[in-house]
Amino acid sequence: IDALIIANYSMHKSGQKPIFEWETVALTEYPVIPTNGLRIQPDYSLEQYLKLGNPPDAWIIPAVFHTFSDLGKAQKAMQLLQPILPVIQQHYSAGGLLISICSGSFLLAQAGLLENRPALMHWKSEKLFQSMYPGLHIDTQKTVADYGNIICTIGGGMAYEYLVLHLVERYANHHTAVNTAKLMMINLNPPSPSPYRHGVEDQQHNDKLVLKVQRFIDQ
Repeated sequence: IDALIIANYSMHKSGQKPIFEWETVALTEYPVIPTNGLRIQPDYSLEQYLKLGNPPDAWIIPAVFHTFSDLGKAQKAMQLLQPILPVIQQHYSAGGLLISICSGSFLLAQAGLLENRPALMHWKSEKLFQSMYPGLHIDTQKTVADYGNIICTIGGGMAYEYLVLHLVERYANHHTAVNTAKLMMINLNPPSPSPYRHGVEDQQHNDKLVLKVQRFIDQ
């Protein structure tokens, strides 16, 4: 939201009408308590929001924290988030935009919307994704992947900022995206996530020569 505010400010200062508006929606009306312990009060519960009858241009799906831990917790998280699946499926079928941040890709996969599109996520979530959705693919090279009415972004601390810059360039123009990037003091062109990966290649195999090379690279 901070990045969206900066984008709107950049548009306003350049004589354009700000285009971003947002509302926060959770499964219930109760505060969401993320891992840092800070309470986030959503604007609406999912049920309340759907009753408004005014669908958004885009649903932005945040990361699912338990996809960093173990398979059982990740599967349980998907079960708890089941009520959102028909919502995003219907939104996609109607031509709306879906955006996943990091392991939000798990929800897109669970909804059957990533059949021909590689998912993006933090490298710590990749192993669980492959276990839960063995027929799907992961793009490990891009920071933002725009598939038209689905956008996937990588994880990490800057994922949201790079997403906003991408949305500004897509829905406003390149000049406004440059101005927004300058205000945010980050590069308009996101770096490859490859340098930040560590020890994520599959070493559960019996090819001794390949294992030797993998261990050498890790060291």
